[in-house]
Amino acid sequence: MAKARRGTALCADAVRAFIHDELRPAIREDGGDIAFESLDGHTVAVRMGALCSMCPSGPQTVEHFVQRRLRERFGPEIVVTARFVKPYFAR
Repeated sequence: MAKARRGTALCADAVRAFIHDELRPAIREDGGDIAFESLDGHTVAVRMGALCSMCPSGPQTVEHFVQRRLRERFGPEIVVTARFVKPYFAR
């Protein structure tokens, strides 16, 4: 997959595909899950689930893994917000 060029508009479909194809498999290896929710300007909203929703390191995963990888791919202005959703059995 080629890197996005600086100055090109972000595309929700490209961000969604990157999260699903590149980030989700790595997060699922540790028992977590991630899903794209929305793109607003340079702010990417994701939903963190499974074990990520109960892990005290979840916010660090978002900042140090998810946001870093998205910035590498789409540019340094990317900001990631996350919503942590507990599985039905942990409520």
